[in-house]
Amino acid sequence: MGCISAVTTFLFAFFVIIFTILDYICILIIWALSKCCLSKSSTEGAALVCTKFFWTCALRASCWIRTTFTTPGAWALLTADLIAFDAAVKSGSVGQPVYIMHNHVSYLDSVVIPTIVPFRVLVRTRIYMSSHLYKIPLFGFMVKVMGHFPVWFLKIADKYYKTDPEKMKVTEARVDAHVARGGILSLFPEAQINRTEPTPHNLQPFRYGTFKRALQDDAKIWNLVMFGHEKALAPSPPLLFQKGRSEHETNKQRQK
Repeated sequence: MGCISAVTTFLFAFFVIIFTILDYICILIIWALSKCCLSKSSTEGAALVCTKFFWTCALRASCWIRTTFTTPGAWALLTADLIAFDAAVKSGSVGQPVYIMHNHVSYLDSVVIPTIVPFRVLVRTRIYMSSHLYKIPLFGFMVKVMGHFPVWFLKIADKYYKTDPEKMKVTEARVDAHVARGGILSLFPEAQINRTEPTPHNLQPFRYGTFKRALQDDAKIWNLVMFGHEKALAPSPPLLFQKGRSEHETNKQRQK
């Protein structure tokens, strides 16, 4: 098992790196085009679609990973609801904002999520990301072009988070504009990978700021629960990628 895990870890890392490099090249071309003939929203949407395509290729190449939905009816309802929201926005009626919230059990979450979300929904979706991720070579440039929102921390220690209030004013102004024009927010309310609770039945405490924002926007909330990722790709080093199944459960909540 140890040998198999090591091989699959290497192969998955290889596929992700190769396809991310190809994704980076495409996004670089899109960014260059944005200087002359693409709008900001078109640039971000095209970059997101590229990432969906190339990360889907990485997962398909990793044939030992299979994605299933434990509540396919709820997932169909979610996608139909989001597509209807997209159609309403295009017709000029933004209506109630939409948030998608998910648990965070593995690095695999961030790869899988954009691959399962419909194209027309993905181009409207942005996430909050820790600012340190913007410093990662290639990846940092890619997420900037996609238009995601940096979260600026002053301190992170023992599950304690303190953000930089001045820098966050700029971020929140961008989020306000995104939501006002019919954008969707995708959030990890736990704010970090769950390394202490090994099963999806145990969640870490949710961060106050996530729900403060949802209440402020009177948002409609869809929950996407992921499990099995932590078995396929361990959340803590050494990363062990084993034969596994990626499963998802969906339900909706509405702010009262």
